[in-house]
Amino acid sequence: MDDKAIALYHRGGSVSKAIDLAFSSKQFGALQLISDDLDENVDRQVLHKCADFFKENDQFDKAVNLLIASKKFENVL
Repeated sequence: MDDKAIALYHRGGSVSKAIDLAFSSKQFGALQLISDDLDENVDRQVLHKCADFFKENDQFDKAVNLLIASKKFENVL
């Protein structure tokens, strides 16, 4: 059920809400799909939270892209 709600929030443009729901329900597959659409227009705290998740799970390419979008250039290195 949560995966459908996440998809609806994502498609509806409520990316931050979709990400929060993905984290709270531990739907990390959905988070990976959503992360492909994240850019500098998303709240920087949300981007950083997602980047931390990807770093912790050895998905450094996704983490780097999110850190660049959040303008955390010092963390990219």
